[in-house]
Parts: sequence; structure tokens; C-alpha cells
Amino acid sequence: MPVEITVLPFQLAAPMLEYSIYYRGKLTADGRGTITSEGKSREQFAAEMRDMVAHGVVNPTIYQRYDER
Repeated sequence: MPVEITVLPFQLAAPMLEYSIYYRGKLTADGRGTITSEGKSREQFAAEMRDMVAHGVVNPTIYQRYDER
């Protein structure tokens, strides 16, 4: 028996807590990405940062040092 549901538009309230994650990704020395949680190309790193922001994570703890390239 098929069921049809109509979901009306709604907005969630802003969270009362700040959610974050430990992000282990670091840029690789040779610039090539990997499929691990750590070695990232610039493209992978940037895409993962954009994805986190899109999902509400705006303050991740990252292991990439500022002076590292």
C-alpha cells in the first residue's frame, strides 16, 4: 500500500551548543591526495572544509599547522 506524505517547510532553531569535530586531514608534501583520513591534496582539503561548513561545522580542530604548506 503506497503512502504519500507532504512535508511542510520549516526552519530549525539555531543550536544552543557549538558542534565541532577533530579533523585529521593534512596537506601531503607531494600535493597528491590519498583516500585516508589524513593525506589530502589542496582540492580535497578545500572540498572537505566546504562540506563541513555546509553541514554546520564552522570551528573544526585541524592538525595542519599554519606555517606548513
